[in-house]
Amino acid sequence: MDRFQDQANINKGEVILFVVSKGLSDFIQNTITSIRRCGVTTTICIALPRNALAEVKVAASDFQNVEFVFLEEICGFDYSAMTKYFDYDSEEFCHFTTSKWIAIRFLLQCGFARVIYTDVDVAWIRNPLPLLKQALEYYEMAIQTEAVESFPPQYCCGFMSFRNSEFVIGVLKQLVDLHLRAHEPTHDQDIFNRLVASSNDLLYRIHGLSELLFANGLNANKTSYNHDILIANVRPMIFHANWTIGVENKRLLL
Repeated sequence: MDRFQDQANINKGEVILFVVSKGLSDFIQNTITSIRRCGVTTTICIALPRNALAEVKVAASDFQNVEFVFLEEICGFDYSAMTKYFDYDSEEFCHFTTSKWIAIRFLLQCGFARVIYTDVDVAWIRNPLPLLKQALEYYEMAIQTEAVESFPPQYCCGFMSFRNSEFVIGVLKQLVDLHLRAHEPTHDQDIFNRLVASSNDLLYRIHGLSELLFANGLNANKTSYNHDILIANVRPMIFHANWTIGVENKRLLL
């Protein structure tokens, strides 16, 4: 972790963050591969339980500019039970997602101007960083949205970008507090969307990312190729394999 404090060694303009446990090696490798194929050389920080390091290091061994941070050191929680990947919405999964907000806050407090968080069931197709940088000049956050008929929008916490500001640091602290005070296990996305719905001004500080450019799982196979009648075709920047039943189906979809 000391390296993140060293301005000489790492560009503090932005950093890409994964938060992972064991059992996700092929997803990690796939996502890093897609990022680097986009020409993105930005530092990738992988925050993980200490017991996952050997496995994750092997998955990331072919890539440069990848750093590791132990969740035990920045969160103060016991992750010894995280010996495998726990399914979405399980009690273990819900508890683990609290660490996402702490890891984002840690990197902002290390001095990075922007933190881009990506789940590892996300494939990067084109470089989204210039667009995210522009959005964060006007908004505190830029977050993927779900194809859900609701207002406020339902935000997807699998792909998010944050600028370094006191407001964002305060929101991240509030999200952790809400997790710890929850009467039953609740995952990060539910906590975040509840906070947006109950806040007077948070909604106005979030840029909702286009569901065509930042495609979620419901957009799979929805791209049209009617060249004769459309001016242009959709060119997503990322594809997120959410809204998918089970890890094996995510693999197939990706």
